[in-house]
Amino acid sequence: MKIMAICGSGLGSSFMVEMNIKKVLKKLDIEAEVEH
Repeated sequence: MKIMAICGSGLGSSFMVEMNIKKVLKKLDIEAEVEH
């Protein structure tokens, strides 16, 4: 599974979303590639 976090403002919010997605996927034991 691939997940891409995107934001239009360029202020780092996509990186914050990426980190939260990774944390949730780890708790659910789901392997995925997450990029921003």
